[in-house]
Amino acid sequence: MLDVVRLEPGADAAAVTTVQIREVVERLVAPAMGSRVTRTSW
Repeated sequence: MLDVVRLEPGADAAAVTTVQIREVVERLVAPAMGSRVTRTSW
């Protein structure tokens, strides 16, 4: 479910992974919640 991302030198792998996990959770929750789920709601 996570996409492969080529990190630039000095990139923060934890930050990139956090964004990817947040996007996966949004995709999983959105169908159950309808269109009410946005980045600002959690």
